[in-house]
Amino acid sequence: MEGTDIDVMFSQLMEWALDLARNHLLHYGPLGLALLSFSEAVFFPVPPDVLLIPLTLLDPKNGPLYGTVTVVFSVTGGLVGYFLGRSLGRPLLIRLVGAKRVEPLEAYFQRYGALAVGLAAFTPLPYKAFTVGAGALGLRDLRGFVVASLIGRAGRFVPESLLLSMYGEQILEALLQYIDAVGYATLAVAAAYLAFTNQPVDRTPVEMFMLGWGTVTGDADYGLFSLFHSSQWAPAGFNRFFYRNPEVDRLLDEARAITDPARRAATYKQAMELIWRDAPWLFLHSESQVTGLRREVQDLVVHPTERILAHRAWLRR
Repeated sequence: MEGTDIDVMFSQLMEWALDLARNHLLHYGPLGLALLSFSEAVFFPVPPDVLLIPLTLLDPKNGPLYGTVTVVFSVTGGLVGYFLGRSLGRPLLIRLVGAKRVEPLEAYFQRYGALAVGLAAFTPLPYKAFTVGAGALGLRDLRGFVVASLIGRAGRFVPESLLLSMYGEQILEALLQYIDAVGYATLAVAAAYLAFTNQPVDRTPVEMFMLGWGTVTGDADYGLFSLFHSSQWAPAGFNRFFYRNPEVDRLLDEARAITDPARRAATYKQAMELIWRDAPWLFLHSESQVTGLRREVQDLVVHPTERILAHRAWLRR
């Protein structure tokens, strides 16, 4: 689509939103914006900017309030999406984003944890896919989820509302360019990394690269499926060395359906022995974490991802 067509389409959308805000939603003030911000974080496809911008332009003295409302209710909606994902699991996520996008989304959470949510909260990525996905795919760092969402949403909506309150329509065009530029620049950094590692073997000039991997949940599936199953060849997943062994695929698929812990462990053991023999990686280093604590420190958790969780820690006197 030509740039002029996009400009016209966005201009028409803004005119419609301004009219809607002027004739219908301005009367409700923060309530209408709160509803949109909340629903967009769970299921609704329209971003809060569509209402935040015209409401702030029409009522600039309350712009900071509108920005705050957007952040608070967007993060609240994100929490609802998170708990819906935890309750309803993968079927809800598949319905929301499609089956083909679930595995890459899972790999992002495995590698980046709550930071993936913060990236979606700040950039043009669909925030709702990451809020529901965080719950459905087993992210348990709820505090990190909330902090990342608050930082991302505040970084996007608070400057927007403040600048519109101060300068009005004269800064609108520049502001929209700023939002897009910063958002896409953030995505470009991530894209550069993916472009470096996702090229097929016959097209990349890189002969070798070194990466690390941490299994966030401690479960073997997280450490094996995304890295060694042939369905996860980049860019679909993180099998960036394009490893394929039909027997490994069969064992990893089979293990996902086994509920008996001993049989499941034995199946993964077979898969790991095959992977070790095939050596798709040069396995250089497997870290053993050593943490020293004083005797009176209780309930301090050192997570396998190298995070130190101290929110429940206490001192025994």
